[in-house]
Amino acid sequence: MFREKELRRKKQEERFLHRAPSGDARKREPLIRLMAEKADIMLIISSFVHPPTKSGLIDRFLVIAETEQIEPIIIFNKTDLLQDRSAGEEMALQYRSLGYRAVLTSALTCEGIPFIRECITGRGSLLAGHSGVGKSSLLNALAPGLTAKPAVGEVSTATNKGTHTTTTVKIYNLGDDTRIFDLPGMKDVSLCSIPSRQIAAAFPEFQSWARHCRYDDCNHLEEPSCGVKKGVDEGMIAKERYESYLRIMDSIS
Repeated sequence: MFREKELRRKKQEERFLHRAPSGDARKREPLIRLMAEKADIMLIISSFVHPPTKSGLIDRFLVIAETEQIEPIIIFNKTDLLQDRSAGEEMALQYRSLGYRAVLTSALTCEGIPFIRECITGRGSLLAGHSGVGKSSLLNALAPGLTAKPAVGEVSTATNKGTHTTTTVKIYNLGDDTRIFDLPGMKDVSLCSIPSRQIAAAFPEFQSWARHCRYDDCNHLEEPSCGVKKGVDEGMIAKERYESYLRIMDSIS
């Protein structure tokens, strides 16, 4: 019995392999998945300019949210810097059409802040996004002066060699069971530990078309008579999303 418990513990540790958020993208995914287990929702924060929107990174975070079965909310920040607001609305609409909640925000004008505050109240929220998207500004808009408080938690994970490393994840307690787990800014995230079938399943727009694939185990890549590729060709699946899927699949091969 002790041996079985020890093996389960080691498998759990290997699942959360992590070294540093600034290194190889493959080393960041386990940290996000570890923190996702503590959260109810994932706030995926992007911006329109400074830095520009990285839809591929949004899609990777969405795959993790779907895999860990927590609700994602996509936040497009810095609307005050938009020259053409309709372009921002169109980007949010693309994700809303897939069934996701997407909101435009600005820490400067407080646009979207009441909506986010309502979403996070009484829940554990995981903040994820590219470096420089304005997470700190949004946090201060939600609760003025919040980021100045010494609310820093240390998350310790273990490598498959048994050594522990520590990553700083800022943990804010807003009261009334409202907690925010603020991840370090990330430029990319690999999805190496997620099976290809689960990655395909995390793209909701694929599902109805996948039923028309010739092969039950179709990965929607080079296989003939692929229903998903037909959906792309007919304009029913966004080409950008399919290309994002291809990049993810290429990164895990």
